[in-house]
Amino acid sequence: MGFFAQHAMPIMGLVVLLLVVIIIFQYGGVSTNVREKRISKIVTVEGYTESPGLFPDSENAQAICEIHLENPAIIDKGCKTFSEKNCNTVGCCVWKDGKCVGGTNNRAFYRSD
Repeated sequence: MGFFAQHAMPIMGLVVLLLVVIIIFQYGGVSTNVREKRISKIVTVEGYTESPGLFPDSENAQAICEIHLENPAIIDKGCKTFSEKNCNTVGCCVWKDGKCVGGTNNRAFYRSD
């Protein structure tokens, strides 16, 4: 008798056990993946378009004053892009020293040195 005849029962038992484990993993829903990939958030990215009233020589230059009423730093930055014509027509911008800056009543919000 050979080796196989002598150890046939334990070898067949091991093979059957392995097949049962494989079937349990296959049909039991047990995953061998370490981490499943799932979408947790969906993000929509939209392009930026220029809003009227925020850039030089737009049709509604006064909009910068209304939109950013509580933030003079943004108004000042927006006013710096205006031409002299729009600067003089907007209530929150003044033409000072050859450039447009944020301010009211001929007084700038910030000092420009």
